[in-house]
Amino acid sequence: MSRRTFRLLLSTALGILLLAYVVLSSFARRPLNPSEFWIFAAAVLRATPAHLGSSNPLETLRLGGAALGAPAQTAALSTSDQTYTIPLPPRTVQVESPYPQVHRFITFATPEERHQYLHSTLPQAGWRYREQLGSMHALEGRDLLLSVQSTFYVGTRVGELRISLQARPRRAA
Repeated sequence: MSRRTFRLLLSTALGILLLAYVVLSSFARRPLNPSEFWIFAAAVLRATPAHLGSSNPLETLRLGGAALGAPAQTAALSTSDQTYTIPLPPRTVQVESPYPQVHRFITFATPEERHQYLHSTLPQAGWRYREQLGSMHALEGRDLLLSVQSTFYVGTRVGELRISLQARPRRAA
């Protein structure tokens, strides 16, 4: 390979990388740091085959832009008599849920960050880890049961959290 060909290939690769950075930063409406850029780019690349079916290819860009540009840091969950604030993992955005008692979130948090969220962040916020049943994690605190179902979209690094809060049944004396 000649030196000129190498320079042309290198310039093209850097141009594509710069264009991708500009596009992803524009969806986030702010400049992304390198770590955020790689997480977002990997999610978009891995989600592309799923979008080749019938899905909207801009959905990952829209959700990723919201999760990286203006992430939700907490969620307000209500029981019949009170509202509680629950922390969320990094790079998370709330989306519409078909069920009023279940709050649905899309997260671009890494698997390590989601593990830390479930086993460190929530316990630090006063929720005792009770058990795990498949992808469902149960935590308890304040006479409440917090259920967090954590799943990945197949072939992507994009995850979904379904969080619900309910009064813990009292045991008969």
